[in-house]
This record gives sequence, structure tokens and C-alpha cells, in this order.
Amino acid sequence: MNCLQRNQSADGSFSSNNVIHAVSTTAVAEAYGMTKHPIIKDMAEKATDIIIKRQNKDGGWGYTSGTNSSRTFVTGWNICALKTAKASGLDIGDTFDNVKGFLDNITPEIKTGSIGYCADRYVSDAGEAAQRDYMSTVICLLSRIFIGQDIEDKLIQALAAKVLERLPKDYNNANLYEWYFGSIGMFQMGGTYWEKWNPSLKKELCSNQIKGGCADGSWEPTQNPLIRDGGRILATALSTLSLEIYYRYLPVSMLK
Repeated sequence: MNCLQRNQSADGSFSSNNVIHAVSTTAVAEAYGMTKHPIIKDMAEKATDIIIKRQNKDGGWGYTSGTNSSRTFVTGWNICALKTAKASGLDIGDTFDNVKGFLDNITPEIKTGSIGYCADRYVSDAGEAAQRDYMSTVICLLSRIFIGQDIEDKLIQALAAKVLERLPKDYNNANLYEWYFGSIGMFQMGGTYWEKWNPSLKKELCSNQIKGGCADGSWEPTQNPLIRDGGRILATALSTLSLEIYYRYLPVSMLK
């Protein structure tokens, strides 16, 4: 926490990179929720306000401050940060109200009737289908749940079914971002979704954790470029957080 405090600017920003800022905000918001410490509250409030100010007019967030090009990956991290801030008692205003519009615009199937995937960048029509990918589907599922959409909604159910089509396996080539967001989403869906997802997740992560030596308890980075470039620290952080889903979020069904 001291490191985060040293690296937070006077206006509350941790970085002009909106992913770095969102992850940092999540950390301080969780810390405030657990401690109610006034200094951490000030850090978390300022950081949350920065996220709110950086939201684009289309309802999403881009990689850097000032850009109007919203991206699914970045938006997902910022929604998670805001959800954590809200759960910790901080005010996020009506920020979530505009997010649904962004998510609808990057889900061309809403216009064509074939529900399932979401695009990794803003699209205007179903002709952009080549841009759709699995990670975006995972992130959009979680984002829709966190902004308040009913898990019984047909779109949510369709997205969740698509997520289950690729259960965690083959750790060496895994995109651990998908597993992290997927774990939160499947936990929120509950029932058979979580029952199918969690055993595969635990098997892959627990069997690939390093045991013994200087790296004891950590995870090797996978061969997925996003994880390989982040190294052991990123792989270990995402693996640990995925296994901690039980403790970090209450199911939305319990909050109604």
C-alpha cells in the first residue's frame, strides 16, 4: 500500500494507462473496504473519481487517458474497479448507466439475432465479426453482470454458455486473463456454470504451481504472448486471484 501511495499523483491518478490505473484502484478500494482506514479511503475516492472522469461518451474506456477509442479489455478492468469501489461503500454515481450502451454496440449479434460473442473493439455492425474473440465474450459477460443485468437474461445465459465451451486446460498455452475474468463470471452465474468451471480451473492451477526451490508457490508464465511478456509476477498474480474468487466477491444473487 505504501508503494501505491507513493505512486499516486495529487489528483488521484496512478497512471495515464487506464488498465494500470484500474488495477491499482481495485487494490486500494479493496483495502479500504477491509480496513475503513481514512488515508486509504482518500486514495480510493480520488482514484475512483479519475475512472469516472476518463469514461468515454460511448460508455467504455480506452487504453490511455483522453482517447475516445473504447476497448473491451480496458472497459472490463474499469468496471471491476468501480464494482469494488461501490462494494466498499464509495460513490460511483451513475457511471454504470452508460456502460450497457457500449456493450450493446460491441455485440453485433444483438442486431442480427445470433447471440454469443462480443468484439474486442468498438464496432458498428455485424460485418465486423472477424474481430470477435473469446476473451471479449468472457469480459462482456462479467461486465454485464456487474452493471446489474439479470443473470437469467437470455443474452447473459448465451454468453455464459459460450464461456463454458472453453473450460480451463493446457496451462502452458493459457491466456490467464481469460481464466481470471471467466472465474469471476462463472462464480457470479453460480449453479452448474460454476460447478463445471471450478474443477477444471483448480486442476490446472494447482497442478502447475511451482513446488520447491526459489520459485516455490509461484507460477511460470504461459506461452500466451500476453502472459509471457508479463512474466512470473503476472502469471502468479492472475493465478492467485483466480483461486481467490470465493473470497473477493459476493454472488450478485445475494445482493438483491
